[in-house]
Amino acid sequence: MAGAGAGVLALGACSGITLAGTSQLGPVTTLGLDAGQVQLDLEGRSVQTWGYNGTVPGPEIRLREGETLRVPLRNGLPDPTTVHWHGISLVNAMDGAPFLTQAPVEPGAGFDYEFVVPEAGTHWYHAHVGHQLDRGLYGALIVEPRHEELSYDREYTLLLDDWRDGLDNRPENPTGHGDHDPTNSPALPADPRERVSFGAATTR
Repeated sequence: MAGAGAGVLALGACSGITLAGTSQLGPVTTLGLDAGQVQLDLEGRSVQTWGYNGTVPGPEIRLREGETLRVPLRNGLPDPTTVHWHGISLVNAMDGAPFLTQAPVEPGAGFDYEFVVPEAGTHWYHAHVGHQLDRGLYGALIVEPRHEELSYDREYTLLLDDWRDGLDNRPENPTGHGDHDPTNSPALPADPRERVSFGAATTR
C-alpha cells in the first residue's frame, strides 16, 4: 500500500463474528460485511475513513479448509465496491474483480459471496476498487487445516498498514487497484515522498 504517515497495528486473538451452519456442501460459515464510514483514532488523532462493520481492520474470518464461506456484502459507501479474497483459489464469479468477474456493487446495493475454501493458509480480503483498501477496507481470512499438526498455546493475527487517509489533503488517484476509469483521464504525477511495495499474505 502506498503512502507515508502514521503506522497502524492491529493485534487480535482468534476471534471473528461468524455464524455456523450446514448445507449440502458441508459446514457453512456466514459473516455479513457492511462497508461504510468509520471514525478511527490514530494515537489521539481522530480521522474518518472507510471500513467493514465499523472497524479497521474488518472482522477476522476463520474457518476450516473444505468448508463454505458465505458473505453477504452491503455497500454503505458513496462509491461502488467489491470484495476480493486474496490468496484463495475459488470460482471466478466470486473473485471480486470489478468489470472482470462481476459488476461493481453500487451504493446502497448488495452482493452475496459464497464459495468453498480449498486450501489452509493465512489470507486476507479487501476491497478491489480504486484505493479503497488503503482506506481500511480489509481484514484477515484464516483457513485452518482439517487436521492441525502444530501445537501451540495461543494464536494471534497481526495486520500491519502504513496510513495516509485523513492525515493530509492530497487527492486520491482516480484509478488504482482493480479500478476502471471510463474517462481515460491522465494519471496524477508521482509524489517523490511515496514509497511503494507489493506483497501478499503468506500461506502456511
